[in-house]
Amino acid sequence: MAKKDNLIRGHWSEKETNLLKKLYPKGNPKKLADRLGRPLTAVRQRAYNLGLKMEGSRNWSDDELKLLRKLYETENTKKLAKRLGWSPKAVGRKANKMGLKKRDANRPWTKTETELLAKLYPNVSIKQIADKLGRSTKAVEQRAHKIGVRKTGSYWSKQEERLLAKLYPTTNTRVIADKIGRPPASIVQKAFRMGLRKKISQWSKLSHKI
Repeated sequence: MAKKDNLIRGHWSEKETNLLKKLYPKGNPKKLADRLGRPLTAVRQRAYNLGLKMEGSRNWSDDELKLLRKLYETENTKKLAKRLGWSPKAVGRKANKMGLKKRDANRPWTKTETELLAKLYPNVSIKQIADKLGRSTKAVEQRAHKIGVRKTGSYWSKQEERLLAKLYPTTNTRVIADKIGRPPASIVQKAFRMGLRKKISQWSKLSHKI
């Protein structure tokens, strides 16, 4: 089973990669994901990066298509992809073929939503607000900017600090920003105040030696 720290930084060992190459084409990626101890979406993405395909391409089931049609307009694509067992890219491509669009761009903000946004935005993560309102983090940021509300720079919840401490050394800053729901610059500033540092990957060490 993959080590926990490998899951955080997305590192795949040679043994895991060889197992993926051997078993992925035979199908049943869910079983393979369980065996590797990795999310199904991570297995599909790694297989895609390696150019692997299952014998007999997987088709979308009727239930998956119904769920996609029902939720795509308002559901976060990453969450929906995880629920469906497809990669976010696959979900986006399928939605595009079906003519589905995200509702955020055209859905007006209600007075109640705007008041709640103004109340929560200074001290609550953008992701939490987005989930509460059923909107994307980008839509929340844009609306906050439009009405002139800003983050209280000093406020970070204990949960956010723990997640930052866990991810910062080995995870891309933009990925962390998306997970926590804060701008990358805020992530870097907070990490500096907490004394966190990025770990140098083995590839980086090797490149410095060459």
